[in-house]
Amino acid sequence: VDDGIALNWRDVTELREAVENLRNSEELFHNAFHSGGAMMSIVELPQQCCIEINKPMLDLLELTREEVIGRTILELDIYAGEQEKYDVYYDTLLKQETVRNYEVIMRTKSGKVVTMLRTSTLAQVHGKQCIVHIGQDITTQKEYEAEMQRFDRLNLVGEMAASIGHEVRNPMTTVRGYLQLFQRRSQFEPYRQQLDTMIEELDRANMIISEFLSLAKNKRITL
Repeated sequence: VDDGIALNWRDVTELREAVENLRNSEELFHNAFHSGGAMMSIVELPQQCCIEINKPMLDLLELTREEVIGRTILELDIYAGEQEKYDVYYDTLLKQETVRNYEVIMRTKSGKVVTMLRTSTLAQVHGKQCIVHIGQDITTQKEYEAEMQRFDRLNLVGEMAASIGHEVRNPMTTVRGYLQLFQRRSQFEPYRQQLDTMIEELDRANMIISEFLSLAKNKRITL
């Protein structure tokens, strides 16, 4: 009997089971939070004060737990993107309670800029409204995408240059033909040396264009 309230054996058993289930749930969440490969953090609203963060996230930001816990997002100054975009994300999160797969640009302690693909959701943690962030580093993937876009642009420039090279060779062929015609006429005999020099220069330019076109041409590779 406690304060006039009698608990029978069934009540005690159910209470014990509830406590055990709660303990198991907290242990399961703790293991998933700290042992998984995903980068996770929990910030308390409305100040957005960080109350929990796991090691993968700390490693990405190049920070220690002591430098993060108890500090607000504003104090940490880890977001390198535009503030307007973050404000839009924050307002959307408060309305929809979950925002999935959005890109956020962050700044590490050394000043390196990284890109994270993140999902955020509102949750009650110890009776307080919080945001649970789960993300992964996609910096390398974004760099690959930018490099592939650069290669695409270079490929387009190469195709345009090859097309221009073909167009340049056509008038060169016409000029060379007239120079050969002038070589056969007696009135141009005093200018034979100049005509020979012009033809040689046209041939040299044509050789350069031919070599360039051979590089720009897509070749079938036989392994």
